[in-house]
This record gives sequence, C-alpha cells and structure tokens, in this order.
Amino acid sequence: RAPGGRRRCVNRRTKGAPGGDLVAIDSDAPPAPANAGRAIDRADAIALLLPTSGTTARPKRVPLSHRNVLPLLHIGGLVHGLLTPLASGGSVVCPRGFDASRFFDLVADLRPTWYTGTPTIHLALLPFLDEYRRLAAGHRFGFLRSASAPMPPMLIEQLERAFDAPLIEGYGMTEAGRITCNPLPPGRRKPGSVGKPVALEVRIVDTDGADCAPEQAGEILIRGASVMSGYLDDPAANTAAFHDGWFLTGDLGRFDGDGYLYLRGRIRELVNRGGKKVAPREVDEALLALPGVREAAAFGVPHPSLGEDLWAAVVAEPGSHLDTGEMRRVLLDRLARDKVPSEIVVVGQLPRGNSGKVQRSQLPALVAQRPSGSPDTPRTREEVVVARAFEAVLGQAVVTVDDNFFLLGGDSLSAARVVARLKAELGLVTLPEVRLVFEFPTVAALAAELGRPEPEPQLDTALLARIDELSDEEVERMLAEETLSLPDGWQQ
Repeated sequence: RAPGGRRRCVNRRTKGAPGGDLVAIDSDAPPAPANAGRAIDRADAIALLLPTSGTTARPKRVPLSHRNVLPLLHIGGLVHGLLTPLASGGSVVCPRGFDASRFFDLVADLRPTWYTGTPTIHLALLPFLDEYRRLAAGHRFGFLRSASAPMPPMLIEQLERAFDAPLIEGYGMTEAGRITCNPLPPGRRKPGSVGKPVALEVRIVDTDGADCAPEQAGEILIRGASVMSGYLDDPAANTAAFHDGWFLTGDLGRFDGDGYLYLRGRIRELVNRGGKKVAPREVDEALLALPGVREAAAFGVPHPSLGEDLWAAVVAEPGSHLDTGEMRRVLLDRLARDKVPSEIVVVGQLPRGNSGKVQRSQLPALVAQRPSGSPDTPRTREEVVVARAFEAVLGQAVVTVDDNFFLLGGDSLSAARVVARLKAELGLVTLPEVRLVFEFPTVAALAAELGRPEPEPQLDTALLARIDELSDEEVERMLAEETLSLPDGWQQ
C-alpha cells in the first residue's frame, strides 16, 4: 500500500530479464475516479468484443457485457490468466512471447505458484525439465492449468509426474467463459474429462432434443449469466445458436455416472464416412497412444463413393521414425474399421490458431503439399496384378506402386471385389481376407503381402479325428455327396 493506505498499481518492466522484457502487474490499484463506475453500472453494456477461435468456420464477433465479465470465470489468458489472479490478490508476470528454452529461467527467478498454457506450450516444456530441476531446485508449483485445446491423458500424466503437481483442465468458450472444470485436490480429477459444471447449467441432448442418459453422447447445451446475449450483427447465427433460452455449443460430449463431462469434438468436424459418422477426437487419442507420436489430428477429405473419407496428420517425437503402414495395422486392432484413417501423413507441425486449437479445416491443403511418393511403376508380377485389379474395380488408372486403393476411390465393397480378382489372377488356393486391403492399401504393400508363400491348408483336430474313424470308401462317398467339407487343396 502507498502512504496513507491507498492501494497502488505497479507496472514494472524489467530490461534484460530471462526470456525477454517482463511486465509484472500487482493487484494494488489506486482508487477509481468518481465517474468510473457509471459504465459498469450499465450491466448490459458491452465490455469486451472478442472473436471466436474459428476452428470450423469464419470467426464470429462476440460482444461480452459487464454482466458477462463480472464473474471472472472465462476467456482464457485475459480472465483466467490475468484478471482472476489480480482479483484474488495475486501478481501476474507476462513474458513477451513464449520461449520454452528460457521458461525455467523465469521460474527460477520469479518462483510462481502456478502457470497456465495451451497443450502445445506444455508439450514444448517437457524436453527442458532437467533445466527446471537444475535452475529451480526446491521450487514446487501448486498446480498447473491447461486451456484452449484438449490435453491428451498421457501428457497430463507426464506433466503431473514431472512437476509433482496436479494439472487442472476445464472446458470453456468465448461465448460463455468457463463451463466445466476439474477440481483441485482433494477433489477427484479425471484425466480425459474436463470436469464438472461450474456457474452454468449444462445439458446434453440427442438429435431430437431429448436429454441424454449418462454415457450417452449428444450436443452440449448451456445456460447462465455468463453466456453472451448474441453474436454481433449476425442474426442468422443467433437464430441457429439459441433454442428455448439454451445456447447450443456445437460440441459433442457425454456425462459419466459421476457428472464429469467428456468431450468428443465439434459437430461440424464429424467425418461422414459413407453414412457412418466418426468423431476425429477419438481417432486423435488412438494415434497419440502409439509410440513416437507427438501430435495427431484426424480430418475429412472428399471421396467419390463414400462422400467423405478419413485421413490423419501426425507429428513425430524428435528422433522417432513413424511407419504409417504399421500404425494403420495397429489401429485396425484397436478401433472399428470405419475409424481407421485411409491415409496417415507425417507433417512437421499441425496448423493452429491463436488460441492453440488445431485448425482441422487447413489440414487437407497442408497434406496436399507433401512430396509425392515413389515414381516407380508396377514391375513384379504381383504388383502388376494388384494394379490391374485396382484399375478394373475402380475404373481409375494406377500410375505408381504407391497409389492407394482408398485414395483412388475404394471402399469396403470394392475391396471385396478386388480380393476376388486377386484370388483368380494369382491362382491363390484360399481367398484373401478383405482386411488385407485395409492393412496394405498401396499397390506395393499389398503385392508384397500377397507374394509371401501361402500356408498349407490345415484341418482342425475334430475333423481329423472324424476322418480317422472312417474307411477310405466312406470318405470318398461323403466327399462325392458333399457331406464332408474339406479346405480347398485337400480334395486332391
């Protein structure tokens, strides 16, 4: 406090500090001018004008009134990171930009009790944890906070183990602020969940508008004082966004039996793969569970017969090599076939907006810019036969051995016709499984798999015992009458 008991406001810029200039803002503030309260008394007057993140459409302008802002429960860095600590008597340090390599210099110097960041920022700090232990020995965060985008449960586990502090994740949006949040200890946190509702009413409804039961997914609807009154100068968007006093978030989610919310993604991001709708977030999480995957994002691309196909872009951990073919084969054992991407593309980074959210709408253009594959044309007998089968079934020219069956327009029905052709043209004893086309979708991969020696057909133990009890004449008679069925290749 300043002399005379007056509160003071300190705006301190430290030159040459680690990580760049710093601005430290203390909560002590001078008394407001006599007329300062007039605007705030107008509770419905616009206090802030913020854009939405624009992850699925062009950003919309959200006018937030003083009534919206007063609870101080939302708008990421502005409210959670700045205003809330000040309102509770804390201090805030804002580095000029983020530099992961120097972040822990700031921690050692300033000894913060918590920090907040997006998943991208948290991920970037992991390689520098040894610096944290060296520079800030004895320091301990009270908690960590993550915002703006989903945190993979594996990353939460890594961070909590590294910092020996709980990571608090919640769910919010520009239009409403904080919607749900996981509690601090001793409350129970559930990794993968965004916690329980705070300050707002939250419903989950099905396509008919009926409330969903626990564990049933649907659209998230919210209602409460911090929800905006409407988008600025956009009556069409307002008509679509509100129904009977509830704001339709456009997000999919489910409550568990304890009332914790789990998000499944945006409705507009669902991939309609031949009538089966796939939530990209579920695919993201499956990809992130694979070794060597640092980041992942699934997305839809146009498809001639399915309408839309599922692809994914992944970023490798430093020093890791990702075999995308093997990744798809592992996913086929863990996910339903419709949820396995037809193509997985390794990229240097995922496109993100200012809020840190992945811009899935930009991914098709990004992967289209990747270098082309092998220019080799089909040469071996198997490659030529596979290419010919692809061409005959799909009516598309096959140019290289890296041409992908699904990217040429294939689907499960046409895959069945392909394996029938391959059995006939390669003289295979047994019909290849349709699954092979999903596991090995390129000409080269499928040809290599089909080029392996076929295993000898096997009889099961019960059938062998039955045959052993019959005379040769009885076996021949039953085969002629087709009352004894043997695998192809045993009739001779």
